[in-house]
Amino acid sequence: MEAENLDGNPVETFNKNARRYAEKYFALSDYDEFYQRLLASVAPAGSLIDVACGPGNVSAYASRHRPDLEVVGVDLAPSMVEEARARVPGVVFEVCDCTRLESLGRAFDAAAFAFGLSYLTDDAAAQCLSSIRAILEEGAPLLLLTIASAEPMEKVETSSSGDRLLTVYRTPQQIAAMLERQGFCITFVERIASPDNATKVTHDLVLMATRR
Repeated sequence: MEAENLDGNPVETFNKNARRYAEKYFALSDYDEFYQRLLASVAPAGSLIDVACGPGNVSAYASRHRPDLEVVGVDLAPSMVEEARARVPGVVFEVCDCTRLESLGRAFDAAAFAFGLSYLTDDAAAQCLSSIRAILEEGAPLLLLTIASAEPMEKVETSSSGDRLLTVYRTPQQIAAMLERQGFCITFVERIASPDNATKVTHDLVLMATRR
């Protein structure tokens, strides 16, 4: 979970709210069918990176349903990483910038990037997607979950904790084009309603893609 915070350090914001975020969203099952779609694309004993992992939602599902996989979760906020380590034992979690994943020094067979894109500017988002591609094997699947909007906009929004964050709303077409520009081939697209407990009612976009 990474963002551009107009009023302060984004890492500090997410560190402060890591426990609250985890308590609100960790038990969600709304996206399980899409996690399963990703896992079905990964060969036995493969590896999966959970980018901007937050408290470890994707990693937890993967470790339960595909214990044969090596799962690594990364997030820029240290407190999110601490939450993930506490909630998902047996998975490796590291503090890492999603725009510099090459620093991990290794490749993966699959990737998930859940709900980090809307907190990145266009330049940072392009760097992130390029970095994800750089650490994926050729043909590897990527699951991207993100907020989508009928009209593109950038809004400074105040969370329930009082923190102000820039949220970048993109259209499904913009998001798909970003993926394709960074060397991915889209194989699946679905738009769904946001979870019932979401702070704001939106629509979420689910994309599956493969690394070209």
